[in-house]
Amino acid sequence: MEPSFSTKRLPAAIQPGQHGTTFGGGPLACRASLEYFNILEEEKLLERARTTGAYFKQRLEELKDLPVVKDVRGEGLMLAVELKISGKEIVKQLLQQGFILNCTHETVLRLLPPFIITEKQIDKFVRALRPVLEAQQRMSEAKLLSSSIRLQRQPYPGPGRRVIEPAGP
Repeated sequence: MEPSFSTKRLPAAIQPGQHGTTFGGGPLACRASLEYFNILEEEKLLERARTTGAYFKQRLEELKDLPVVKDVRGEGLMLAVELKISGKEIVKQLLQQGFILNCTHETVLRLLPPFIITEKQIDKFVRALRPVLEAQQRMSEAKLLSSSIRLQRQPYPGPGRRVIEPAGP
C-alpha cells in the first residue's frame, strides 16, 4: 500500500489497462498490508532493524583495515561496502557460500538483509567476507605487478641492433 501523488499530466498520460495490478488495492491486499504494519509495531521490527543495522555496520567498519575497502555506509539494515576494486567476483564467491548480496556501480557491495537477521548471522557473513576480500586484494596486486613488469620490458630491437641500457648508479 502506498499513496500516489502526481500532477494532472501523469494520470492523463496513462490510459485504462496500461498500469495496474491484479490484487492491488483489493480487500485481501489491504488486509495483508495492515497485518504487516501491526507486526512491525508489535514486534518492534523497525527498532530492531536500527540496532541490528548499527551492529552490522560496526562489523563492516572493521573491514576498513583492508586496502580494498574504500568506505562503509548505510542506515539501519540498508548497508553498502564501497570497494577500490570490482565487486562482481566477490558477489559470485559469496553467493556460492549461500550469502545473498549484489554489486552496484561496479564497486559497491549492497547488503539488504531481512529484518530478522541475527548478530550470529552477521558475524558469520563478515567472517566469510574478509577472506574473499583478502584474496581479491592479492589478485588485484598480482595483476598490477604483472602489468608493471610488462611495461618495463624492452621490445626486441631486431637482428644486429643493440639496446643501450642506462648506466647503473
